[in-house]
Amino acid sequence: MSLPTDVEINRACNALLTTFRDQRQETFDALRAEQIVTGALVGERKLRARSSAPTDGELRASDDDRLIAVMQRRDGQWILERKLGAQGSEWAVR
Repeated sequence: MSLPTDVEINRACNALLTTFRDQRQETFDALRAEQIVTGALVGERKLRARSSAPTDGELRASDDDRLIAVMQRRDGQWILERKLGAQGSEWAVR
């Protein structure tokens, strides 16, 4: 399996954030989050979700456990912060 591309990371993060907001998730459900990002990547399991607190979670690359993004519920709103920028991508022009 390979690392997700920049486009795949954007797609997965957008799908996760949009779904959690639309479905008004109260807690970070790692299993549900992983289903969402895997669906956004057409069934490829390039990302893993992990809960770090009831309302906090993270996405990590399946290959090397690299931190991709963190997600938190603050003031009743889901916030997602991408931690791996394009410079961390093997194919991006630097």
